[in-house]
Amino acid sequence: MPKRTELSSKPVAVPKEPAGTEPVKNEVKSTPASKANELVQARGDAFSAKPVTPPKVPEAKEGFVPLATIPLGEAPTFQELFGVPLQKLAENPSKELLEAIHRVAELYAKTAPKLSEADRAYLKSHLTDFIKVFAKLERWLPAIVVFGTARSKPAGTPNADPIHVQLYENTRQLAKQIARLGVPERDGAGPGAMKAAGEGFIEGRNAILRGELAPFPPDDTPNRTTGISEHADWGALKAQGVKIELNPNEITFEQNVESDNEDHVTSENFLARKVGLWLNALMTIVDEGGFGTTEELLEVAAMIEEGFVNDPLVIKNGSVWASFVDALKQHSVARPETLNAIRRIDRDEQIADVFREKDRVGFERPPAEIFESLTRDIIHGVEKLSKFPPGVTVLGAETYPAGSPARARIEELAAILTRAGVPIRTTGAHDTAEAICKGIRGAGGDPQNVQLFPYRGDEPQKIDRLKADHFFENFIIQKELISRESRPMVLDTPDIRSISILFSELTQVQTKEHAPKPIILMGKKEWEPILASVVEPMLKMKTISPGDDKLFKIVDTPQEAAKIVLDFIKEQQGGTKAAAGA
Repeated sequence: MPKRTELSSKPVAVPKEPAGTEPVKNEVKSTPASKANELVQARGDAFSAKPVTPPKVPEAKEGFVPLATIPLGEAPTFQELFGVPLQKLAENPSKELLEAIHRVAELYAKTAPKLSEADRAYLKSHLTDFIKVFAKLERWLPAIVVFGTARSKPAGTPNADPIHVQLYENTRQLAKQIARLGVPERDGAGPGAMKAAGEGFIEGRNAILRGELAPFPPDDTPNRTTGISEHADWGALKAQGVKIELNPNEITFEQNVESDNEDHVTSENFLARKVGLWLNALMTIVDEGGFGTTEELLEVAAMIEEGFVNDPLVIKNGSVWASFVDALKQHSVARPETLNAIRRIDRDEQIADVFREKDRVGFERPPAEIFESLTRDIIHGVEKLSKFPPGVTVLGAETYPAGSPARARIEELAAILTRAGVPIRTTGAHDTAEAICKGIRGAGGDPQNVQLFPYRGDEPQKIDRLKADHFFENFIIQKELISRESRPMVLDTPDIRSISILFSELTQVQTKEHAPKPIILMGKKEWEPILASVVEPMLKMKTISPGDDKLFKIVDTPQEAAKIVLDFIKEQQGGTKAAAGA
């Protein structure tokens, strides 16, 4: 494992400028990482630094062949595989990342002939996204991430709702406090809270340089931040952004706007964008938002639960998230330690206390290693998915307490769908998968026909001797693929992973990334208070649109859920036949 470079967490000392003088340089101690460690004020509006000399592309004599120019044995070149030169996606990637890209491209070249044109296009888009994002991530210092609604508006925006103006100002003030910690800020490089975060961070940073805003006092324990890429630009205390490409004609609340990010990368898909936001981070702060922000909160919580990241996850008392987490504690089967780990603050300034509570980690593993794990996982996952017919996704928790009605509901639903000849797709979550298999077997079906998407650590062989030809190494890839080309989705009482999948699907339907489909939640006693805790305040704050609360249906019985599923499939089949006969 490459040696991790340490970064002092002491904030930059900022001398005041005498009136009428040129901007003063902001001196910091030299570091072994690079000589580009002197932060200076450039025209009063940004930090700049001497450029870091990028590592040279390894020569062929070192045992590595650059993909952009040399064929992969009998395989096509990188440009022939992906339709774009590697240099356009990743300018000066590190040796380690370049070698990982090489291996992943070889795997894709071997797998692509087995896939449909649609699957190849899907993989190309996601793999090139990951290359772009990781090439940028390894150059970035770890940052504090801000999530929030894309719908808030700055003061002075014509016809802006006062609620949205207040939300924008709240995020802007929060980001000014991040600047006082002396670390970069990162957001989604879009409108609303994303623009406010970049704007507030830059405003706060420049106010510090002018001596108008005091940085937080130095940490008593320096060098507490590890896991910094050895290729990072140590002079780049900038507002970072990972932008998503959406159709501005369809998604009016996250259109292509001029953001306040000084350094950003663009992703075509949500998957790599989300990884680019919460990976290589020191803290994640979740401000008010809608379905997309809910998914981001839950995904980071799931990543912490799985040990993939180890950063503080922060919400505000009195926010929609505080009531949401309380509802999950009472009505879901999410692990209490996961929900209790979500930190709550009353004032923006308290982020400094959370920031200093423990040692901080940027990359938990070397970035090239993480890149390769994610991209190999999605290639193998798409190959696995290509073998399955469209199925109904049925999700629940890993474990249910004794006497939980959820197991009985899932079992009965599986039996009804089996008798109707509908394939079922699920994760390897033990209690849920066991209930599905029991229902299939009771209806005279074969549990071996379950479309299984197990996660590392799952033990499906203990459930009806189920076989799995691929275990997902990364929850985020499992989450992405289990709903791809899925028919309706049914969820019973959730844990963190399953409810994260729910809000991922709601977001992608809302943003038209996925086609509309029934999303059915079984168990009114559990789901109604959970959803009411977020949906009702979101409608009041207008962080979701009227009608977004109709994207899901809450039912009490498996018979109700099955009727919605079967009616939808019948309608689809009728539409297909009508189109064929036209």
